[in-house]
Parts: sequence; C-alpha cells; structure tokens
Amino acid sequence: MVQVGRVIDDWARLRDVRLRALAESPEAFGSTLAREQLYTDEQWRSWQQSAAWFIAFDGERPVGLVGGRHDPVEWLLIAMWVAPEVRGQGVGKRLVDAVVAEAARRGASAVALHVTDRNLVARKAYERFGFVASGEWESFTREGIHRRERMRLPVTGSTTNQ
Repeated sequence: MVQVGRVIDDWARLRDVRLRALAESPEAFGSTLAREQLYTDEQWRSWQQSAAWFIAFDGERPVGLVGGRHDPVEWLLIAMWVAPEVRGQGVGKRLVDAVVAEAARRGASAVALHVTDRNLVARKAYERFGFVASGEWESFTREGIHRRERMRLPVTGSTTNQ
C-alpha cells in the first residue's frame, strides 16, 4: 500500500524524486530536467524549505511528489507528480489530500494550482479531486506550452473519487 509522508529534512531524497519527475513527465512542469540537474546542494536545500513537501512511497520506493505553499493570495499546490506504475491507484488523491490538510491546518480557505492547456490528463484528475477551473489564464511559454489556468478547491470541500 502506498503511504504519503511529509519531507522535513531530506532534501536529497526530494531532489531525487523531483529529478525523476522531470525526466518522466517533462511537459508537466514549469522547469526542466537540464535546469534542475545544475542546482547546487544549497539550492536544493532552499527549494526543500520553500514549501511543505510530501512524497508517496510504495514500500521504500518513492512514487509521487507534491508541494504546497502560501502564495500572495492563497495556498498553491505545486510540483505534483505520480509515477506511471502507480497512476490510477489513488496516489494522486492522497498527495492532494496531504496538501489540503496542511493548508487547512495553516488556516487557508482554498488551495489553487496551475495546469497547462495541454495537460488534459492532469486537468481531468484535478476535476475528479474537486478542483474547479477559474477561467484565470496566464501566459506560460516553455517548449510548446503557451498557457496555464488556475484551478481551485475550497479547503472545506473534499477531494472525491480517484
């Protein structure tokens, strides 16, 4: 059974999972594998401290990652990734639930995220979890990706179905 745990001080494990995510799903992120492979240990430590991070584990093997942080307006879910071998097994829901619980603990009323116009699989998953498209689009230019939309989930709402 896959378990989700909070990353407190293990920046190296966080780095390893993030680099795997960037290698496996490059189109899903605002950064690139080439860029983040150049990060120093100090940059990874800083990245780890920039958000509340959660990793999903299948036994000892990391199979998912997500972060949550407060942006100027609301809590923001970032860097979501689930390994292909465990997709469709509820791992994404557990990761989202971890961020929503942390946001609620810190008094947030909603959690938002950005999804690119080309990532239809992620959009459908977020909709299943209860996120609603806001209609707030912004330019986002990276290797064929041109726009992303903000989606929101009230913290008092629940993520449903997987």
